[in-house]
Amino acid sequence: MTTLSIKTIGVLALASTNYLSSKETLRQLLMRSGIDATELGNDLSLSAITRLALTNSRDLARSGDDRQHRAMLDFIVKFVEHLGLRAREELLPELEAALVSDGYLLKTESDGPFSDRVQCRLYPTEPSPVPLVPEMTALEAELASRGYIVALHHYQSAIQNLADGQWEPSNGMLRSTFEELCVRLAVDHVGYTDSGKASQAGNALNELCLPEWDPVTKKRIQQPPSKQGKPLPAEDGGRLLRGVWGICNPNGAHPGLSDAEEARLRMQLVTGVARFLLRHFPRQP
Repeated sequence: MTTLSIKTIGVLALASTNYLSSKETLRQLLMRSGIDATELGNDLSLSAITRLALTNSRDLARSGDDRQHRAMLDFIVKFVEHLGLRAREELLPELEAALVSDGYLLKTESDGPFSDRVQCRLYPTEPSPVPLVPEMTALEAELASRGYIVALHHYQSAIQNLADGQWEPSNGMLRSTFEELCVRLAVDHVGYTDSGKASQAGNALNELCLPEWDPVTKKRIQQPPSKQGKPLPAEDGGRLLRGVWGICNPNGAHPGLSDAEEARLRMQLVTGVARFLLRHFPRQP
């Protein structure tokens, strides 16, 4: 189950110390959300109570307890609404970024121009029937089973950077994953020769896609039907592959060109297209 990350719990734990007035207030927020904190003694700090209570709920959620997962999300809503406008400038940017990495979009709005209260909502950033984490795990397993170890390591680094809130490095590792995967598939399926050069991925990608335009006549080339294991026709994956290539390369790992939402969207995009390619170019016997 996709649930809150340790980073998000850490942001909430620190915020409880900075913004809440008492342990009793924190316990009430936890209990109203459905999180049991009765066994956490008063000798603990606000931060420790928050961290332990949410970590316990996180463990239960990861074992399949959907009620505890919903309780954690409800706690975030109640926590932010309790703080009101006090937290908008200081807490929300960091909490919003952490939640985007977890797959949730936090939205707040004021009750009115003369009110200090806010209304808070959490929205999943991906359709619930197709959560990202199982897709990521499946891609890791497929890369490992084919021996695409370099691509696997790049992809795992991208995942870790995304979880750590390092958006630009995550983008850069996704680009490297995509480039390495294109080279490996081209070598295994369309007779491409690995030159060993760092800049060869574009050539490998061209071998995976059928040309759409005749370079001499400038006319569109009639495309054959898509066939598994063969180069992709333009309308059956070729344009998709080139489009992802174009998205991955301009921004790359350059600083200041990404944020949490864009980085997660790139993760979804590269994960989905990589799995599409691995299905179209099946494992060699």
